[in-house]
Amino acid sequence: MVWPSIWHHVTVPLPSWIGMNAGLWENLPALRDYLTNIWKTPPPHVIIAVSWYSDREFDDASMFGPYVSPTDPAARSPEWRLLGFDVSDGGLLSGLSNCGYSPDEIVTLRPQWASRLNSRHQFDTVEDAFEFRKLTDARVPEHAPFFVFGLYLVDGSDVTSC
Repeated sequence: MVWPSIWHHVTVPLPSWIGMNAGLWENLPALRDYLTNIWKTPPPHVIIAVSWYSDREFDDASMFGPYVSPTDPAARSPEWRLLGFDVSDGGLLSGLSNCGYSPDEIVTLRPQWASRLNSRHQFDTVEDAFEFRKLTDARVPEHAPFFVFGLYLVDGSDVTSC
């Protein structure tokens, strides 16, 4: 919800199936084909891969997701650059950026967590993200359980504004 999406500029319908997890394409070649089919020259954009990290052998999914499903490619490329780790619910609502903080929470949480966030407001370590997930499950129970997601730059070079 924080990062703008190229799909807000699409006037043609998206394919009926892009993947099991809402808003995420499970097939990178199909995504690239679709982009070139709807635009001869797509608007400036980056492609970001989302990877689910689990400390519970992926038995921690909720009825709202995330869902384990095959992807193409089946694994992250070592060439993809890690942007950071987010803590989000199954629908990808970020516990870092999309769940409001009261003034008291800001005063209490900022000293412990602000230095652990990078310039994109993501965690640099998966360990910090898992620790923050526990706090977020308790702080925002209406969206719990939360999950840890890694965000990776696949295509594009300018993510400084993201």
